[in-house]
Amino acid sequence: MKDDRVFLKLKLSPLPAMFGIFEKKKKEPIIKQLYDIDGQPLMVGDLVISLRYDLGTCKLLEIEHIYQYQSEDVDKTILFF
Repeated sequence: MKDDRVFLKLKLSPLPAMFGIFEKKKKEPIIKQLYDIDGQPLMVGDLVISLRYDLGTCKLLEIEHIYQYQSEDVDKTILFF
């Protein structure tokens, strides 16, 4: 027996999109505030000691809303999310 079901394709009218009713609003990325071990806020350009990656003394950078550690002892840069 042959299956005679018909599937309908629904077309939405361009009206809502035309007026921008259902468009997603772009949000600015939120950058978390980083704190040191004593609870003091860290700022971009501060020197920190990275214990996790064995990088030694690092400078805190912000590139495209992402924090990065740039090592002064070893020639590496690590992203911090």
